[in-house]
Parts: sequence; structure tokens; C-alpha cells
Amino acid sequence: MKLPDAVLTFTPACDYLIYKEVLGSCDIAFLPLLENRFNRFKSDLKAVEAAGHGLAILASPTVYASSGLVDGHTATFFQTEEDLKQQLFA
Repeated sequence: MKLPDAVLTFTPACDYLIYKEVLGSCDIAFLPLLENRFNRFKSDLKAVEAAGHGLAILASPTVYASSGLVDGHTATFFQTEEDLKQQLFA
């Protein structure tokens, strides 16, 4: 599955003020993480920042399901590409 190029933008590594500015211009926070040992030790900070900017959170349950986000209420979780498609096109 690929989004049309017209709706995608990329911001290279930047300072925190620019990061917050870009985040504030978004509508959706896409936070996929594979289930593995390395990712289980990651922080939920990106979800917290996204929520603070009012973004809709679309995330894998790795890290985010145990961080207080509630599937179907404060976030939408997906585990596979098929789950993601169902959430996007339901």
C-alpha cells in the first residue's frame, strides 16, 4: 500500500522548534513499530507529542498499547498491513 506522492512530505533531521512546527501542521501521526526486543524499550514520547498537537494517532501496539492509549478512543492500533488497510478504509 502506498500513499499518493502529493500527500507526502519529508522533513530531514531538524531542530526541535522546526520539528514542533512540522508536527503542528500534520493531521495524523503514523507510528509503526515492529514487535521486537529493541522496539519494546522505546519511549512513547512521539505519541504523547502527537496527542498534544491534536493529531489522530495510528500506531502499532508495540510500546503504544501499554502507554495509556486506548484503541478506538485515543488511538487506532494495527498489527499487520491488512489491519491498517481495514482501519483506513472501513
